[in-house]
Amino acid sequence: MVTDDGQTVLTNDAAPPPLPPAGGYRGATRIPRPAPSGVPLPPPPQPTPAGRIVGWVALVAAGVFALALLVLLLLAPPAALLNGTTVILQLLVVGVIVAGLVMADGRKLAAVALTIALLVNVGTVGAMSALGAATTGLGPVSDEDRFWEAFPGVKDLPADEVLAQPSLEETTAAADAAMADVRETLTAEYGFGWVPAGDASTRSARNGYGGESMLVVASSASWSTLEPITELGLKAEVMARVEDVLARHGFEYFAAFNTVDSGITPETAEKFYGSAEPSEQAVWEYYADDWPGVLSSYSTITDLTRDPTGQFRQAREAQVAGTDAPLEGLTLFMLSREVLSESDRDAFIEAMEPYPAGS
Repeated sequence: MVTDDGQTVLTNDAAPPPLPPAGGYRGATRIPRPAPSGVPLPPPPQPTPAGRIVGWVALVAAGVFALALLVLLLLAPPAALLNGTTVILQLLVVGVIVAGLVMADGRKLAAVALTIALLVNVGTVGAMSALGAATTGLGPVSDEDRFWEAFPGVKDLPADEVLAQPSLEETTAAADAAMADVRETLTAEYGFGWVPAGDASTRSARNGYGGESMLVVASSASWSTLEPITELGLKAEVMARVEDVLARHGFEYFAAFNTVDSGITPETAEKFYGSAEPSEQAVWEYYADDWPGVLSSYSTITDLTRDPTGQFRQAREAQVAGTDAPLEGLTLFMLSREVLSESDRDAFIEAMEPYPAGS
């Protein structure tokens, strides 16, 4: 009501103020009500001992299993890491680790256990699996695998053929004689000088059953001309003369690897020789063999005047590093198939006795 002096006062019979709109006044600040006194708050969640126990079990199991794998790796044969018992134990450890990961209170310990299990498993079982597969192709090594791994010959090369073909000593002498004839002929006709470009060597031949045979593959010494050969007509003439001389030594099959006539695609010719067109190539490579003999001949002319990118110069520099061979010119080289040294003939015959005839 309004008094005589113009002031407004509220009395008990005054009308109440209007209710706020639904949802309250726009922009109004809401103050949360305190919880009624005397009402207890719910307690925070407490860690459960079961989760911690499972986490510790997973960690201990992973550690024990890792130690067992390391001991087996050092003391046991490879098959011990690849048997069924090891696989079952792996699954049990994985099961405990998964249980620990599911439980919140055991998750940290289980994660550590998982890391240990993965690292040791990859370093032991994984490595030995790869080694076993590389050795036998079938996993664990059996007695029969070991028997054939010691095979003294070469798979699909019968022993009687090994004994009938030229020996290592005869093969080496034949290669040296043929290459000497080529060098002497080209020197007489073109005045080329020669320098050694690589030493002769032998390496053990694989037997086809995961082991080494008693046979070897022989590489002849290689020789290079001191003079570059860049004129196209001279290149063709020199290669033809090399083939003529080799034919006198029983070589009958000839092929120019750098041409598409040899069966390669233009893309391959460009990649390995610089171009699909011989007139633009930085490398010419001619092949010959004396089939059914054991020798193959490789004659290569490197001409860096046709190497605009420098790719073949870089490759040739790496190839002749440590030798006196020049970067350009003709290089001669011979390679044998699997041959047996005369000194190993009797030992080879004896070692072949346990194996089936025709092996």
